[in-house]
Amino acid sequence: MANRYDKRLEDEDLWEVYEVRTGRVVLIAGQPYDGMAEHEADEIVQLLETGAVTPDDEWSVLLPPQRRQADPFPLPIKRRADLPDNAATTRRARRKG
Repeated sequence: MANRYDKRLEDEDLWEVYEVRTGRVVLIAGQPYDGMAEHEADEIVQLLETGAVTPDDEWSVLLPPQRRQADPFPLPIKRRADLPDNAATTRRARRKG
């Protein structure tokens, strides 16, 4: 089975992980996986090949982030009496500005 990901020497002693098909550096959580030690690049390639880590979809990086919707199941609001003294004091201080 052919590898989908591999590493290549980016600069002296700095490696990058790339997708073999496209030649592009892999992005995970919006961060490019480059400028790392060889053993780190080996570990990332292994994790990607086994599916333990998945790279960002190249289109998700280009699209604006989705707006978050309100939580349909919000946590119950605690009453002031339920809060510890320091939390109640902090709340009052924030309100006063």
